[in-house]
Amino acid sequence: MLIFLFLIALPDARLNTSFYTFQKFGGYGISDLYLNYAFSRYTVDLVLERRASESGLRSFSIGIDSLIKDYYLTVGERQIFLNGPLSTTLPLWGITVTGRDIGLFLGKAKDYTTALPPTFHQNNYTFGFKFQRNFSYRAPVEFYFLKKNDASGIVTNNNSFGMNTKLKVSENLFFNSQVGFVLSEFNLGSAFSLGANYNGQRYGTNIIFRKVFENFVTPSNLLTEPGNWFQANTYFRPLNWLSIGQDISYSNIYNLNLGLNLGLNRYPLPELGYGISYNRKTEIFGQNLHLGWYYKKFSIATDYARSAIEKSFGLKITRDIKNFQFWSQFQLKTGKIYQLGASLPFTKNIRTKWSLNFLSQNGATKTSKTIDLSLKILRNFNLNSTYEMITYNHTSEHLFSLGVSSSLLFEKTGLSFITGKVFMDLNNNGIFDYEDRAVSDIEVILDGKDVIKTDKNGNYQFSFVPSGEHTLNLNLINVPAEIGAGKGQRSVNTRFLSRARVHFPLGELGSIEGLVYYDDNKNGKMESDERGIPNVVIGLNGYLTTTDTRGRFRFANLMSGTYSLEVKVLPPETFLSVPEISYIHLKPGERFQDYQIGVIRKERPVQKKRFEEPQIIKPLPPPSKKPIKRVTPEEIENLFKKGVNYFLAEQYKEALKIFNQVLTINPEHRGALEYKKRTQARLEALKRR
Repeated sequence: MLIFLFLIALPDARLNTSFYTFQKFGGYGISDLYLNYAFSRYTVDLVLERRASESGLRSFSIGIDSLIKDYYLTVGERQIFLNGPLSTTLPLWGITVTGRDIGLFLGKAKDYTTALPPTFHQNNYTFGFKFQRNFSYRAPVEFYFLKKNDASGIVTNNNSFGMNTKLKVSENLFFNSQVGFVLSEFNLGSAFSLGANYNGQRYGTNIIFRKVFENFVTPSNLLTEPGNWFQANTYFRPLNWLSIGQDISYSNIYNLNLGLNLGLNRYPLPELGYGISYNRKTEIFGQNLHLGWYYKKFSIATDYARSAIEKSFGLKITRDIKNFQFWSQFQLKTGKIYQLGASLPFTKNIRTKWSLNFLSQNGATKTSKTIDLSLKILRNFNLNSTYEMITYNHTSEHLFSLGVSSSLLFEKTGLSFITGKVFMDLNNNGIFDYEDRAVSDIEVILDGKDVIKTDKNGNYQFSFVPSGEHTLNLNLINVPAEIGAGKGQRSVNTRFLSRARVHFPLGELGSIEGLVYYDDNKNGKMESDERGIPNVVIGLNGYLTTTDTRGRFRFANLMSGTYSLEVKVLPPETFLSVPEISYIHLKPGERFQDYQIGVIRKERPVQKKRFEEPQIIKPLPPPSKKPIKRVTPEEIENLFKKGVNYFLAEQYKEALKIFNQVLTINPEHRGALEYKKRTQARLEALKRR
């Protein structure tokens, strides 16, 4: 137990396990235990199996990453894949070292038996390596060598070596080749293969040619027959809804296979497929037909195949109703097969599947009923169960399987808790007191995906939370608008086997309302003959609003606290009667109303004019005629700009006079004509107020 606690406490420790799988076929049962444990650079895989008569080890390996630079060391079982003219996978038990460009392996290949634990009687030892060299990023080349010594079999000493190349011409075109040689008791043998692959949007092809010479033995010690083999698969899509494909394989004149396929698919019309095939060796000509129709959540598909030796017919109907799926299937080949099935997910963590199969063949009947249950427990814990009852000629047999799987990253998974309370903080102290009251049915959201509601006491809890940083939010859609959450998002850091508490105090929201007016008598109070000022910009703790046509403003949905109220923008040639920032303290749910802000207009100085006694003025001689001074275009534009400045200062009468002067000099001045219309419209609007 102490060792287990030590292992899960290591940094980045992770456990992936399907730690119990049980299958029962009548009176015969199989149990499997699989464990994958990883921490830091180390990985351990263990597979144990128990059958009716024996039990023991089925597989075991230990891996160490970055043992030397970028190399990975494995001790135990490892599947070795050799890519050659006839590719082979060897189940090797021993030591393997793999890197980006090289791989070494030494061990023994296990026997092809089901014995527990595995036996190694047939192979004495296996040694080899793989080496890759990139002559360019488009042309990697791989070399391999294998020496395999067996105690018995067709070949006891197998020395294989070869080379594989791949050339990337473009994103859609590839060429590859494999060459292999083997030296054994049958002397020297060889084989090679060439391939090309083109995968385009409209057409494509895959071509392979293989040549096997005499005495060629595969790395798994299988003697092959000499000969040639050619295969080509092509497709062509002349239209988006039409596809044509053809297949050919050839090894000799008596072993020839040909195929041609045609497909039509244009939604929402039914899809159609037709294919023909011919086998030269058996002299069998076959054809198949497929017809299907898919519309929204309903589908029906039928298949028919016919040749000289058999006929088959199949029909499948599928219907989705919300999360429920139902299907039925009928097949007619050597016997009659009927199938009914349904799939229903009760929740996102619970899924069920039922099926009923009936087979009638040569006068015998076979019926099977299957129920599958998939259950996700907690976060990374899954349970899968299958029960099947088979009835064959009035005899019954029961099959049962149970699988449990889990994946745990101990440092970041599953053993932490987050709890808290949502309540009305009536005294605004952030603590749940006797005066406060709990709020139920409020959704608390963890990391934007996991949702839980508060109970009748306002409490919530998230169990088995991964370790690390998390965010919590409240979903206040169903809460009245006058209730606020203050800091609606909270962050919390959980550790392994920890419990974090995060509370959400709610408060009743308040408001601030007021009025901006012309304080003409400068008494600090709004009188009946004084009017409000529209379009004044008011700021409250960084938020802005403007007064309406009556000069009123309002800030709503405010949490309790202190706010600074400030006038940002006033009309031209005005100033505040009290030029100070006002500070207002709001209590929970308080409505602060009728806050008045006086504005004073700037006074213009009055010039007095004195009139003297009337005097008799003698007529002056007529003035001499002087040449009329012409107005330049620059002077006209300066006069027009002067009128625009009056317009922007809201001195519309003076602006109208200037624009009339400009039009007197130049009646076709577009700017003066446009601004004259705007000025007259503003004057008319002021008269209507």
